[in-house]
Amino acid sequence: MAEIESLYRERFHDFVAVAASIVGERESAREVVQDAFASVVRNCRDFRRDGPLEAWVWRVVINAARKKRRRHAREAQAHATAVAMNG
Repeated sequence: MAEIESLYRERFHDFVAVAASIVGERESAREVVQDAFASVVRNCRDFRRDGPLEAWVWRVVINAARKKRRRHAREAQAHATAVAMNG
């Protein structure tokens, strides 16, 4: 747990920068990183230690950012469809 906290403190801005490059918004990226770290803490027992913890955390952050981008794209498409149908 201390290693996760250290990563959060020391690399937070790096995680946000990469997440922002995926989701397109810095504020959304901050939320993605915070949510990803909450997930890391909840699931740290699942980490198999067959690689570095930081690599696993990066994967969680990147996957969370991609999920956010996909969700946003679906919502934008649904909105555009609703607008087109309603005139």
